[in-house]
Amino acid sequence: MIFPILSGILSFQKAPVTWLLTLLTVALHLITQNIEDVQPMLDSPTWSEPLLLSNAQGFCNFVLANKSESEPVEQRICESNKTNESLGWVLLQHAISNKSYLKDADRYLASIDLVERETLLHRYRVQDFATSSRPSSWLGLHSANRESWLPWWTYAFQHASMGHLVANTSFLVIFGMATEAIMGSILFSVGYIWLAIMAALSYSLMSGISSVPLVGASGAISGLMGFFLFMSWGKNVRFFYWLLPAKGYFGLVMLPAWVAFVVWFAGDVAGFLSSDTSLNNVAHGAHLGGLMSGLLFGFLFKSVKRDRSSASIT
Repeated sequence: MIFPILSGILSFQKAPVTWLLTLLTVALHLITQNIEDVQPMLDSPTWSEPLLLSNAQGFCNFVLANKSESEPVEQRICESNKTNESLGWVLLQHAISNKSYLKDADRYLASIDLVERETLLHRYRVQDFATSSRPSSWLGLHSANRESWLPWWTYAFQHASMGHLVANTSFLVIFGMATEAIMGSILFSVGYIWLAIMAALSYSLMSGISSVPLVGASGAISGLMGFFLFMSWGKNVRFFYWLLPAKGYFGLVMLPAWVAFVVWFAGDVAGFLSSDTSLNNVAHGAHLGGLMSGLLFGFLFKSVKRDRSSASIT
């Protein structure tokens, strides 16, 4: 593991927007996580393997009959005819998020045993209510709300879990404070939203917007990382490294900024290429889009700053 230290923690006066973004993100998570305890419904033990496979059969009937409305990953699974319990959970997640399927589920489940069909229809109603009650369905970006402009940036303020929140806000504080000190608070505010939008666009192009919501600030934070590393490209940056919990395997190290960029970029490329992005919980496409957008932002910022300096000299 490699973790940046950079400028450390700055005061509110020196990095007000970073502090406000961090507090807003944490507050939203704390407020919305208790709106309704829907997890027991989503993890209900009544989803036995036979019921999952029956759901897969019904949903695949819908997918194969409506290929133009279905996602590539759904078509690949259904056309393979090799549905197991693990893939059954994937198809369940997609099924309960697909309003078109839920509307006509009874028709696509016609070949299923009557008792299982009634059980499925009841569970769909429960799951649909539970999923719709989650804040990620309001703030996250998914196929049902992609036509609206709001979720293309509000997704960055919603997180899936406390661990997800802590990891992202840690990097937001570190890179946010460092970049806000460089570009100023006003430009930083605009830049953060722009980077979130660009990360979402990249994700939509590389992985596709699915019925499962995209949430998390990591795409925008990757943009901040790209900006900072571009601005510090040839300079040494301080990092904390941790390989093993033993003396000599952790400590501080100075690395050129471009080395850190290559490490993070290569990691996301490897993650993107080595897995089915539609089944992966990590949005590598958003990370890569954020990093490259951050580089572009840094290039434009440096160019404008250089032009202004030249104009003032002449």
